Amino acid sequence: MKKLLLVAILTFTTNANADFIDLDATNSGYYTNSGSRNGNVSGIFAGNSGTASYRNWVAFDLSVITDNILSASLTIYNNASNDSAVDFTWSEVTTSVSEVFTSAGDGIDTFNDLNDGSVFAAGAATSGSNNVFSLNSAALSALNNANGYWLMGGATVNNNGMAYGFTNGVSSGDLIRLTVEVAHIPSVPVPAAFWLFGSGLIGVVAVARRRQH
Repeated sequence: MKKLLLVAILTFTTNANADFIDLDATNSGYYTNSGSRNGNVSGIFAGNSGTASYRNWVAFDLSVITDNILSASLTIYNNASNDSAVDFTWSEVTTSVSEVFTSAGDGIDTFNDLNDGSVFAAGAATSGSNNVFSLNSAALSALNNANGYWLMGGATVNNNGMAYGFTNGVSSGDLIRLTVEVAHIPSVPVPAAFWLFGSGLIGVVAVARRRQH
Protein backbone atom coordinates (compact mmCIF):
# COMPACT_ATOMS: atom_id res chain seq x y z
CA MET A 1 0.00 0.00 0.00
CA LYS A 2 2.88 2.37 0.79
CA LYS A 3 4.37 1.66 -2.62
CA LEU A 4 1.02 2.40 -4.26
CA LEU A 5 0.80 5.76 -2.50
CA LEU A 6 4.38 6.66 -3.44
CA VAL A 7 3.79 5.81 -7.08
CA ALA A 8 0.63 7.89 -7.11
CA ILE A 9 2.46 10.88 -5.59
CA LEU A 10 5.29 10.67 -8.12
CA THR A 11 2.80 10.37 -10.96
CA PHE A 12 1.02 13.53 -9.94
CA THR A 13 4.08 15.64 -9.06
CA THR A 14 6.48 15.02 -11.96
CA ASN A 15 6.27 14.80 -15.69
CA ALA A 16 9.44 14.06 -17.70
CA ASN A 17 9.49 15.25 -21.29
CA ALA A 18 11.88 16.27 -24.06
CA ASP A 19 11.99 19.25 -26.38
CA PHE A 20 13.91 19.99 -29.59
CA ILE A 21 15.69 23.33 -29.89
CA ASP A 22 17.17 24.76 -33.10
CA LEU A 23 20.28 26.94 -32.82
CA ASP A 24 21.59 28.76 -35.88
CA ALA A 25 25.37 29.18 -36.04
CA THR A 26 26.68 32.47 -34.70
CA ASN A 27 30.19 32.19 -36.12
CA SER A 28 31.94 30.29 -38.94
CA GLY A 29 35.06 30.41 -41.04
CA TYR A 30 38.10 28.52 -42.32
CA TYR A 31 41.87 28.19 -41.95
CA THR A 32 44.36 27.09 -44.60
CA ASN A 33 47.48 24.91 -44.28
CA SER A 34 49.59 28.08 -44.57
CA GLY A 35 47.94 29.46 -41.43
CA SER A 36 45.83 32.13 -43.09
CA ARG A 37 42.14 32.54 -42.36
CA ASN A 38 39.14 34.29 -43.87
CA GLY A 39 37.76 35.99 -40.81
CA ASN A 40 34.64 34.85 -39.02
CA VAL A 41 30.91 34.77 -39.93
CA SER A 42 32.13 34.09 -43.43
CA GLY A 43 32.77 31.27 -45.95
CA ILE A 44 33.33 27.75 -44.63
CA PHE A 45 35.36 26.10 -47.38
CA ALA A 46 36.98 22.69 -46.69
CA GLY A 47 39.15 20.45 -48.87
CA ASN A 48 41.65 21.34 -51.59
CA SER A 49 41.90 24.19 -54.04
CA GLY A 50 45.10 24.39 -56.06
CA THR A 51 48.04 23.97 -53.69
CA ALA A 52 46.09 25.01 -50.59
CA SER A 53 44.14 22.87 -48.13
CA TYR A 54 41.23 24.29 -46.15
CA ARG A 55 39.45 23.29 -42.93
CA ASN A 56 36.47 25.05 -41.43
CA TRP A 57 34.69 25.65 -38.16
CA VAL A 58 31.11 26.35 -37.12
CA ALA A 59 30.18 27.76 -33.71
CA PHE A 60 26.99 27.97 -31.67
CA ASP A 61 25.93 29.92 -28.60
CA LEU A 62 24.77 27.36 -26.01
CA SER A 63 23.99 29.87 -23.26
CA VAL A 64 20.25 29.38 -23.83
CA ILE A 65 20.50 25.63 -23.12
CA THR A 66 19.98 24.86 -19.43
CA ASP A 67 18.84 21.23 -19.54
CA ASN A 68 20.72 18.03 -20.29
CA ILE A 69 21.23 17.36 -24.01
CA LEU A 70 20.10 13.88 -25.05
CA SER A 71 20.85 14.01 -28.79
CA ALA A 72 22.05 16.50 -31.38
CA SER A 73 22.49 16.88 -35.11
CA LEU A 74 24.09 19.40 -37.44
CA THR A 75 22.28 20.51 -40.60
CA ILE A 76 24.44 22.46 -43.02
CA TYR A 77 23.89 23.64 -46.58
CA ASN A 78 26.44 22.55 -49.22
CA ASN A 79 26.47 24.61 -52.39
CA ALA A 80 25.80 22.78 -55.66
CA SER A 81 29.14 23.96 -57.09
CA ASN A 82 31.07 21.68 -54.73
CA ASP A 83 32.07 18.05 -55.22
CA SER A 84 29.40 15.50 -54.34
CA ALA A 85 29.63 12.64 -51.83
CA VAL A 86 32.91 13.79 -50.28
CA ASP A 87 33.85 11.97 -47.04
CA PHE A 88 33.71 14.50 -44.22
CA THR A 89 34.36 14.61 -40.47
CA TRP A 90 33.45 17.04 -37.71
CA SER A 91 35.74 16.95 -34.70
CA GLU A 92 36.67 18.43 -31.33
CA VAL A 93 38.62 21.68 -31.24
CA THR A 94 40.90 22.35 -28.26
CA THR A 95 42.11 25.76 -29.42
CA SER A 96 40.28 28.43 -27.43
CA VAL A 97 37.22 29.98 -29.01
CA SER A 98 38.77 33.46 -28.90
CA GLU A 99 41.87 32.26 -30.76
CA VAL A 100 39.84 30.53 -33.45
CA PHE A 101 37.61 33.58 -33.90
CA THR A 102 40.43 36.15 -33.99
CA SER A 103 43.52 34.20 -35.17
CA ALA A 104 45.30 35.27 -31.98
CA GLY A 105 47.31 32.03 -31.93
CA ASP A 106 49.35 30.16 -34.51
CA GLY A 107 47.22 29.75 -37.64
CA ILE A 108 48.88 26.51 -38.73
CA ASP A 109 48.31 24.99 -35.28
CA THR A 110 44.66 26.01 -35.50
CA PHE A 111 44.38 24.51 -39.00
CA ASN A 112 45.74 21.21 -37.65
CA ASP A 113 43.45 21.36 -34.61
CA LEU A 114 40.37 21.58 -36.81
CA ASN A 115 40.89 17.92 -37.72
CA ASP A 116 42.97 16.20 -35.03
CA GLY A 117 40.57 15.96 -32.08
CA SER A 118 37.92 13.39 -31.15
CA VAL A 119 35.55 12.77 -34.05
CA PHE A 120 32.06 14.10 -33.32
CA ALA A 121 30.36 13.12 -36.60
CA ALA A 122 31.22 11.69 -40.00
CA GLY A 123 29.44 11.22 -43.29
CA ALA A 124 29.13 12.37 -46.87
CA ALA A 125 29.22 16.05 -47.75
CA THR A 126 26.79 16.04 -50.66
CA SER A 127 26.59 19.07 -52.91
CA GLY A 128 23.41 20.98 -53.65
CA SER A 129 21.56 19.90 -50.50
CA ASN A 130 21.25 20.30 -46.76
CA ASN A 131 23.63 17.77 -45.21
CA VAL A 132 22.63 16.27 -41.84
CA PHE A 133 25.23 14.86 -39.45
CA SER A 134 24.17 13.02 -36.27
CA LEU A 135 26.51 13.86 -33.39
CA ASN A 136 27.92 10.95 -31.37
CA SER A 137 28.31 10.40 -27.62
CA ALA A 138 31.66 12.22 -27.51
CA ALA A 139 29.98 15.28 -29.00
CA LEU A 140 27.09 15.07 -26.53
CA SER A 141 29.53 14.95 -23.64
CA ALA A 142 31.32 18.03 -24.99
CA LEU A 143 28.02 19.84 -25.52
CA ASN A 144 26.86 19.15 -21.97
CA ASN A 145 30.18 20.36 -20.55
CA ALA A 146 30.33 23.50 -22.68
CA ASN A 147 29.82 27.03 -21.39
CA GLY A 148 28.80 29.74 -23.83
CA TYR A 149 30.18 29.25 -27.33
CA TRP A 150 30.85 25.73 -28.62
CA LEU A 151 32.45 24.90 -31.94
CA MET A 152 33.43 21.99 -34.18
CA GLY A 153 36.17 21.72 -36.78
CA GLY A 154 35.29 20.32 -40.21
CA ALA A 155 37.50 18.68 -42.82
CA THR A 156 37.30 16.42 -45.83
CA VAL A 157 39.04 13.07 -45.23
CA ASN A 158 42.72 13.46 -46.19
CA ASN A 159 41.81 16.93 -47.46
CA ASN A 160 40.39 15.33 -50.61
CA GLY A 161 37.69 16.97 -52.68
CA MET A 162 35.92 20.28 -52.17
CA ALA A 163 33.08 20.75 -49.70
CA TYR A 164 31.19 23.83 -48.52
CA GLY A 165 33.08 26.17 -50.80
CA PHE A 166 30.71 28.80 -52.24
CA THR A 167 28.60 28.25 -49.12
CA ASN A 168 29.15 31.65 -47.58
CA GLY A 169 28.27 30.81 -44.00
CA VAL A 170 26.57 32.82 -41.29
CA SER A 171 26.96 36.20 -42.96
CA SER A 172 24.95 35.16 -46.03
CA GLY A 173 22.14 33.40 -44.19
CA ASP A 174 23.13 29.93 -45.41
CA LEU A 175 21.72 27.18 -43.24
CA ILE A 176 24.11 26.08 -40.49
CA ARG A 177 21.95 24.74 -37.68
CA LEU A 178 22.44 22.65 -34.56
CA THR A 179 19.32 20.81 -33.37
CA VAL A 180 19.45 19.52 -29.80
CA GLU A 181 17.04 17.34 -27.87
CA VAL A 182 16.89 18.37 -24.22
CA ALA A 183 15.24 16.61 -21.30
CA HIS A 184 13.77 18.27 -18.28
CA ILE A 185 11.41 17.31 -15.46
CA PRO A 186 9.17 20.27 -14.74
CA SER A 187 7.16 20.51 -11.58
CA VAL A 188 3.45 19.93 -12.16
CA PRO A 189 0.90 21.45 -9.75
CA VAL A 190 -0.87 18.77 -7.73
CA PRO A 191 -4.67 19.05 -8.04
CA ALA A 192 -6.74 19.28 -4.90
CA ALA A 193 -8.58 16.08 -5.85
CA PHE A 194 -5.33 14.18 -5.51
CA TRP A 195 -5.02 15.08 -1.85
CA LEU A 196 -8.48 13.64 -1.26
CA PHE A 197 -7.37 10.50 -3.08
CA GLY A 198 -4.17 10.36 -1.01
CA SER A 199 -5.97 10.86 2.30
CA GLY A 200 -8.34 8.05 1.32
CA LEU A 201 -5.39 5.72 0.71
CA ILE A 202 -3.90 6.67 4.06
CA GLY A 203 -7.24 5.87 5.72
CA VAL A 204 -7.32 2.45 4.04
CA VAL A 205 -3.78 1.77 5.29
CA ALA A 206 -4.79 2.73 8.84
CA VAL A 207 -7.84 0.44 8.81
CA ALA A 208 -5.75 -2.44 7.47
CA ARG A 209 -3.23 -2.01 10.25
CA ARG A 210 -5.93 -2.06 12.94
CA ARG A 211 -7.33 -5.29 11.50
CA GLN A 212 -3.87 -6.83 11.56
CA HIS A 213 -3.65 -6.10 15.27
